[in-house]
Amino acid sequence: MSAEVTGLPDLFQTFLCRSDDEEGNEKSAAGKPAAPPEDKVASEQGAAVDETGTSAQGAAIEGDKAVHASPFREVIGTGGSTSNPDADDEVEEVPSFKRKRKASSSPEGVLTVMERNFDAGNFIDSQLIPGTEEYFHESSLAGQARWMYRTLLRGAVIARKAEFELSGMESLRRRLESAGKANNELKSEVETLREQLTQSEEKLDAAEKKATAAEKKATTAEKKLEESDATVSRLVKREMALESQVGTAQKRVAEIEKEKQIAEAELATWKAKYKDVVKQGKGAILATEEALKAQVKIVAPEFDTSAIGVLKVIKDGKIVDVPKK
Repeated sequence: MSAEVTGLPDLFQTFLCRSDDEEGNEKSAAGKPAAPPEDKVASEQGAAVDETGTSAQGAAIEGDKAVHASPFREVIGTGGSTSNPDADDEVEEVPSFKRKRKASSSPEGVLTVMERNFDAGNFIDSQLIPGTEEYFHESSLAGQARWMYRTLLRGAVIARKAEFELSGMESLRRRLESAGKANNELKSEVETLREQLTQSEEKLDAAEKKATAAEKKATTAEKKLEESDATVSRLVKREMALESQVGTAQKRVAEIEKEKQIAEAELATWKAKYKDVVKQGKGAILATEEALKAQVKIVAPEFDTSAIGVLKVIKDGKIVDVPKK
């Protein structure tokens, strides 16, 4: 985040730089005679610590117990206040819950400040203290204590200011992770929907092909039905023609009967001939009917020919027997 948003660089510039009061204290300390007795210095340090409330004990995690100890020990001498890790601090052991430690992400053989066995005192002595002796010489312990608690309090203000910004960043990070997870889930759903769409399109194409084949079969069946209707019409016409011929023959029989008196012998002969003609005619009709049915079976194998015949007619759209006269 930028400095305009957090305001942290201004805080660092304001609080971490040496203030005019501190410089004035150092100048006044330089103009004063030797340092006061040790008892007076110790009393001033105790008062400064009691006034600011900065004597809170630090907590160090050792094994399964938390050990509370003083954050530093005052060593009264010419150099002022320094860290003394070898001093025997009074400690109080209190029960503590075990904490699961994360694996170190530092390079192999290098410890970080978050490691349990990090030697903070040695790090301060070797890396931080060198070059700072001039800030401690010719300065009272009280001035150093004031400089220390002011720096600590200013650091607390900076940390407090940074806490809100960092908490906001953490919230944004969680939201970003949540959004990324949701985005991945949506991508997975989109891929699934695409696969389903592809399968649906394939099924639709197969259904369209089946529908086209069914339409072709229906068209073929309609053509066969039309041909069958034409055949039936021809058969009906043939049947009517035959019936007309039968009527003519019956009229001829009546005329022959009228001439019975004239030629009985000749009538008997004509009757015999008539019977033969009728028999042959019926045989021819039946043969013609069977031939036509056979032809229909060839043209339309599925067509049922049992309902048609030479001695049948169409009435009210149905095939019925010829009414008897």
